[in-house]
Amino acid sequence: MIVVTQMDKNISLSEDLLDLLCKCRKDNNEFDGLTSKTRPAFTASLTTSKALAAKEVIKFDKVWLNTGNIYDPKTGVFTVPMNGLYLVSSSMMSTHGKHLHCHMVKNGQLNVGAFGTGYSQGTLNAIMDLKRYQFATSDNSLSEDLLDLLCKCRKQKTNGFTRKTLPAFTASLTTHKALAAGEVIKFDKIRLNTGNIYDPSTGIFTVPMNGLYLVSSSLMAVNGKHLHCHMWKNGQSNVGAFGTNWSQGTLNTVIDLQAGDKLTIRHDNASGEDIFGGHWSMFSAYLIIQ
Repeated sequence: MIVVTQMDKNISLSEDLLDLLCKCRKDNNEFDGLTSKTRPAFTASLTTSKALAAKEVIKFDKVWLNTGNIYDPKTGVFTVPMNGLYLVSSSMMSTHGKHLHCHMVKNGQLNVGAFGTGYSQGTLNAIMDLKRYQFATSDNSLSEDLLDLLCKCRKQKTNGFTRKTLPAFTASLTTHKALAAGEVIKFDKIRLNTGNIYDPSTGIFTVPMNGLYLVSSSLMAVNGKHLHCHMWKNGQSNVGAFGTNWSQGTLNTVIDLQAGDKLTIRHDNASGEDIFGGHWSMFSAYLIIQ
């Protein structure tokens, strides 16, 4: 016997309406297969090593996932299919005895970067508020309003945030500097800060609501030196990252956080260590689910 409660019926109706609205948004849209249950996503890797020309676009040719055909391996271009919050990530490995300098480029503008040297990997992670490649039509505007209404019908506790303004931030470091023992790193270039949840003057991310978050940071060491850092939560050391000799250390963690929790990236107690700026070092977080 199957018992269906009224709540089950409401959720089922909400999901059906979400799928219907997603189908309505496909007018004049070349991206296929996107519903509320199949969100746009892709992963691609590079099959062979190669010499790179100046400013060459890297074409990751082995496609592992490509929901909605949003990534073109022939051009190396990811085209955003719908407005929203995206996690963009890339790891690139240099060859023996050589450096590798790369940046993510959005609409022709340089963004955060990654660096590797001597068989090391550089990694960039950024939470980004991206827009669809075309302007939304009036029909899409109606769809957006209905989507927000459905979220309200589900009685989600959002603490003033909406589906369009879920908590998220990305910040990078402008200049390199020598670090004191235990120093909090203040990532001063704000690239996204929905809800003003990150304070660049203190380096503190204050959690606005309970939920599951992805927290990420890439930190680049300077030539000839090590760099030891950890994420700290409410004064307690958590996961760490290590870099040396121009390499980047990266930490990624999915963590259950409560409203009011405070997270920072701190230098360890080692002496004589520096962090490289120029937007090669970054800190980001976003709410995955409540």
